[in-house]
Amino acid sequence: MRSSIAVVAVLAAFVSLPAFAQHENQEPVRIERDQNAEAFVFIIDDKPVAMLDKEGLHVVGQINYGGTLTDTGSAYVAEKITLKTEGLTE
Repeated sequence: MRSSIAVVAVLAAFVSLPAFAQHENQEPVRIERDQNAEAFVFIIDDKPVAMLDKEGLHVVGQINYGGTLTDTGSAYVAEKITLKTEGLTE
């Protein structure tokens, strides 16, 4: 009886941990919400390649762009995000 409970507890722990959880039919490219880290994790071929959290965007590889990067300041961006997301519901 005790060994059955221990086995179930260990299996439940592995299934609840995102790093160990294996889900069938997962897409090779996906975005997962990590509630513990309060972030979105971008995954390609089962490897995290970027994370978006309240501090910003964190990227493992390169960032390539063909346009212009403009530092508008955080207040401008915060206001723009607020205006674009007004009326959205969870």
